[in-house]
Amino acid sequence: MKINVKQNTLAKYLQMLQGIIERKHTIPILSNILIDATDKGFFLIATDLDVGMKIQCEAKIEENGSITIPGKRLNDIFRELPQGSEVEIMVEGNNLVNISSGTSLYRVVGLPSEDYPSFPSFETIEFYPFPVNEAIEMVSQTLFAASLDEGRSVLNGVLMEVGKDFLKMIATDGHRLSIRKKESKTKLNKQLNGESMIIPRKALRELIKILADTQKECSIGFNENKIIFQTEIVQLFSRKIEGKFPNYNNVIPKSNDKEFKINKDVFISSIKRVSLMSDIKSRGVLFHLQNNLLTMKSSNPEIGDGKEDVVIDYKGEEIDIMFNANYIAEGLAVIPEKEVLILLGGKKSPALIKIINSEDFTYIVMPMQLDQE
Repeated sequence: MKINVKQNTLAKYLQMLQGIIERKHTIPILSNILIDATDKGFFLIATDLDVGMKIQCEAKIEENGSITIPGKRLNDIFRELPQGSEVEIMVEGNNLVNISSGTSLYRVVGLPSEDYPSFPSFETIEFYPFPVNEAIEMVSQTLFAASLDEGRSVLNGVLMEVGKDFLKMIATDGHRLSIRKKESKTKLNKQLNGESMIIPRKALRELIKILADTQKECSIGFNENKIIFQTEIVQLFSRKIEGKFPNYNNVIPKSNDKEFKINKDVFISSIKRVSLMSDIKSRGVLFHLQNNLLTMKSSNPEIGDGKEDVVIDYKGEEIDIMFNANYIAEGLAVIPEKEVLILLGGKKSPALIKIINSEDFTYIVMPMQLDQE
């Protein structure tokens, strides 16, 4: 194999693949990236068997061939080469790869491409348009709430539901729940009405990176056990998570009658300041509402306490309720609007955060136990 490629072109795509490769995998070759020069073009491929990405790159192919190269090392080399320089990649015998540019020469030991898992073909799958801006917004407003606990696999992803006239994404870690719904009356809804699937957190994290790099259309496709996203030059596939997602509708409070509106940025800043004095693990902040005033307090016997007042329009009954400050702030941060609606119930009821005059976004946070309880 022998190709010539621009440093900045390959460096960008190698960086995109870093989230896919496994650096400490029990199968060493999965730490590598497959580079493949064919009559159809030049491709970079990475997979951990559950998630995979294939990128078509611009390159001058002088001789077809393929090889796998340690992904982190290849990324490091291209990142340090002169910006925009011409780079030649040539495979010699014994899986030795020469990478040269100007006065720089690297000889990297690779592994044969025959040992690398084959990238699935999706030529027979029907793809449906998935507008980039909508995809970024829906994923960004839910993914953060997915569980990081690998022991709860169904919560390690985002549930995607397809309805007759809507798409919905839902994520929860058991402490908070984020729901993003958008109106949709496309061929996807017609063909897959009533379908649902759990998409792994890792796949959606990589999808956000891909979409942030393109202004063009994204499309989505499915088969029995995989979901596939593709743009003009990138294919990303992921195995669906097996199992039953919790009935999230049971968690949504129906009778939260203590409500107030508040400037999102003011609320986030206040929470962050108060939480500086909270317990480093629980991040508990006490919210006290009374007579048009929201008072937030935190304390830690080892460092002291903090307090902040925010004037709000609230005429309901007095209430004390404690929440994890990070959970509240993270939910607020994904809302684009300047003002949000907060609905509370009793001291043991979850908080409901919504966009004013909209049902598109719903965020629920479970309360913490008060110290005196």
